[in-house]
This record gives sequence, structure tokens and C-alpha cells, in this order.
Amino acid sequence: MKLSVANITATPLGFSKNLFPTWNNSGDGGSNITYNDVWYDASFSKFPARTTESGFDVTIPDALAQAAVNWFAFTGGADAYTGGGNFYIAPNPNTTGFEGLATPAASATPESGFYGILTSGLTGLLFVARRRLPA
Repeated sequence: MKLSVANITATPLGFSKNLFPTWNNSGDGGSNITYNDVWYDASFSKFPARTTESGFDVTIPDALAQAAVNWFAFTGGADAYTGGGNFYIAPNPNTTGFEGLATPAASATPESGFYGILTSGLTGLLFVARRRLPA
């Protein structure tokens, strides 16, 4: 990942954190982004096909969260990936790299300030309506 600072706080079993302090895929056909939070599995065996992994955690000291995070992943194996949207890490065409931009999903829940404004508005309407009622 590329974040404002390199600060890995958790690593899944079998992965090395920051074995490579930075990583750049431009020499292998990827983008020229220099990533600063890198987990590495030297055995290329921690992600069997059709599985997921959790535990890749970082702490970011910024006052505001980043709106998007650049990420990359690559894998090696006996079979070449032919699905597209990837680059190949030379010299092995079976070592495939992927890059992307992670963005938060749009939230269907209103912002917390919305409820305060709504409550204030309804309270004001009730106050006005009550003043207009005959005594």
C-alpha cells in the first residue's frame, strides 16, 4: 500500500513486514507508484486459489483519513493468469501483478450532523405550531 507514512501494525502468519521498505512495479510493467507498506511471502504459498486473508493492518497518524489508497499484489504459480488487468513480473510470465485504488464504499447512513439538524428543525416547527394554537 501507499500511505502517508509506513506504519505496519499487524501481519498475518507467514508474511514478513517491510522486508522491502519500499516497492515499485514500474520495472515489471506496473505503475511508477512507490509503495511504502509492504508485506512479503517469500514462499508464494500463503494465498491458495480462491481464498482470502486478513490481518494486514496499518496505523495512520493523519488527522484525516485518506480518501483512497493505492495497493498492489503479485503472485507466482505454475499456471499463467490470463484474465487481464494485470502486469507480468519478468522473467516469469506466471508471476502476475495487480494494482488498484481502494476507496471506501458510499455510506447509505446519513452523517451524524444530519440528525442534529433534523431534530433542531422539527423542534422549531413544533414551537412555532404551538405558539399559533389558541390559548
